[in-house]
Amino acid sequence: ELSKPCVLTTLEIGGYNGKIEIWNAEFGAGATILSSEDKVTWNVIGTIPNGFGSEIKTVNLIGKNAKYLKFTSNSYLGIGYLKVFSN
Repeated sequence: ELSKPCVLTTLEIGGYNGKIEIWNAEFGAGATILSSEDKVTWNVIGTIPNGFGSEIKTVNLIGKNAKYLKFTSNSYLGIGYLKVFSN
């Protein structure tokens, strides 16, 4: 949840790199990034790119007014770093 509604433009994302014997930092590549103003209607604004587990990646988002952000995946999702930018 964001402190106030804003238009999201980009985000930086990196995978979780702990417990490498049981966890792959690439878990979540291809996951959908969604935003909402009301937690009822969700808009797809991007996807988590391949390679985010080994280095921080920048994702250009489809600018939508948003107060909430969520990620959906059909598998595990491990985010170790996330920074969201708005205009």
